[in-house]
Amino acid sequence: MFQISNYILRSRNGYHDGVSYKCIHTTDAKKSWENGQLWIRKTELLNDGRESVCLRELIDELPEMGYAWLKKFDMKPTRRYWVASFTKRNPSEEFREKYGHAVYGFKGDRTAELIAPLMKRHWVRSDGNDSYDDYALFQVVCMDVIYGKAKAKSELRFLCSIVDQFKMSTDEKQTFLEEILQYWMLSVKDPKWKEENERRYVLFNHFGDEYLDVDVDETFFKLKTDLLKSPDFVVPPHPLKTKLDGYIGKRIAKELGPCFYCADCLNRDYDVSTLNRKDRKCSICGSHRLRLVGGDENVRGGC
Repeated sequence: MFQISNYILRSRNGYHDGVSYKCIHTTDAKKSWENGQLWIRKTELLNDGRESVCLRELIDELPEMGYAWLKKFDMKPTRRYWVASFTKRNPSEEFREKYGHAVYGFKGDRTAELIAPLMKRHWVRSDGNDSYDDYALFQVVCMDVIYGKAKAKSELRFLCSIVDQFKMSTDEKQTFLEEILQYWMLSVKDPKWKEENERRYVLFNHFGDEYLDVDVDETFFKLKTDLLKSPDFVVPPHPLKTKLDGYIGKRIAKELGPCFYCADCLNRDYDVSTLNRKDRKCSICGSHRLRLVGGDENVRGGC
């Protein structure tokens, strides 16, 4: 189920292309620096009151797709959901006024790993005489949100066609699809939110599970993570740029190979084949204020 969901959800909007941004209000960014936490809001308290409703409306139309095993769906949540919201658009000043002036940038997609806390599980040996604690990663599903019904319907049709291929009874197919759709719950929104261009990380908190370095209250899932201390870049002006510069500088010293380090946005570019180009510039912000750091001392000194 997890593989099918990720395969389809990560095919949206050129998922692996471009960069993503996290906007945080300055006060919250400073608190995060001090306590090392990322606060992830409970879905019931997100700014869209129709969270998950859009998908439910579409699911009501699924029985019309011609699959005999499709019936009325039970879409009652089987988990608690927590959403970490990012954006794939370069935040404008208006966007930053709304969501926060401390803007962190991320290339690729290592975010899911950095916001996955450890889950504490209690195991009992088969003989019943010994027990111990083990740890497993928290479950995170990633997707770019889609806006409106047309594309969501197309995805759901494709999903149904996959499930239809399994050698299962009609009831088993129905149950299997219902369980998969738990991953889809928060992946579709109304078109009026399209300007957010949201990249979303949905954390599933199973009822009764315990987690390490996590504090959960009625509003937030607060987890320890290095995410906001080691972004791939920042959007200037950033209120914590000086602190981040020092922290990232220490990490670069431990990394393999040299990189170009941007003085303006803190971007690291490990493609140093352009070493002798006089017109080299930052691939993120276009700044020419780059310096070569890390790697062989002779190479660094020569630059």
